[in-house]
Amino acid sequence: MDKFNIKILSHEWISNENTETDLCSHGKLELTIGEEIILNESDGDWTISTSVLQLLRCIEPNPDTETDFNPIMCCGMLLMLGCPIGLYFDLKHKNGKIVIRNIKKQYGTNDNEHVLYPKIVAEINTSDFAINILNLAKEVKSFFNNEPKKNLDDDMDKELWVEFWNEFNELYKNGIEKYNC
Repeated sequence: MDKFNIKILSHEWISNENTETDLCSHGKLELTIGEEIILNESDGDWTISTSVLQLLRCIEPNPDTETDFNPIMCCGMLLMLGCPIGLYFDLKHKNGKIVIRNIKKQYGTNDNEHVLYPKIVAEINTSDFAINILNLAKEVKSFFNNEPKKNLDDDMDKELWVEFWNEFNELYKNGIEKYNC
């Protein structure tokens, strides 16, 4: 089986001055797929909380992840709509495994500002993948639980905040129960 390992190298807010209003955590990631390091600290900051929600979404089969899925996002806030900078790949569930291929790291906003990894076709045990993502999600939950309560004035932000965390927590809980971790 191939390796899929992702870890948070740093985890923070965009600014220490707006921790009560910043809705997404940010930081550096390290991602290894197969034997290839795809992301490391030199790739800059990513939106950690939204990226981990994206990864939680793909633990179970999901047709949205099968082609050009964007699990690691540069930005996007709670709407998860952001710039094209991020990591993209195809992810399919097959016989207890997750198959990842067509990896593309988009590092700029122009179409030609990317790195392709055409030789990587990784097959990862679904349980190994899930446990890695669930451990990451646990770190995100801990980060948010140890920070000041959010002060949200905008009704739309309040609604999105509740929806985001309801989905995050449900996917996390379901994953913990299914994979016994």
